[in-house]
Amino acid sequence: MASENINGKKYFNLKIITPRQLEFDQLVYRLQAKSEVGWRGFLANSGPTFMRLEPGEIVYGDQTGDEHRQYVKGGILEVQDGNITILTKSIEPDN
Repeated sequence: MASENINGKKYFNLKIITPRQLEFDQLVYRLQAKSEVGWRGFLANSGPTFMRLEPGEIVYGDQTGDEHRQYVKGGILEVQDGNITILTKSIEPDN
């Protein structure tokens, strides 16, 4: 699935995977993540990307319109077919 329109917004699938399991698999309408060269923003239908993530916060918007923050312990982010997969050592809510 490349993107899906819900309530006038385009969504894409975000998966976050740790060595233990699939931690997150949900439709989101935007994502911000910090790479080695700075912050990057992603929307539905973003072009193919492969980048290294710095340890820190990721921010995403969900189907309710709420913004969520999670802490990732570095990793790799890949955009393929308009969807995003993050491989990381661990993820936890950012309090």
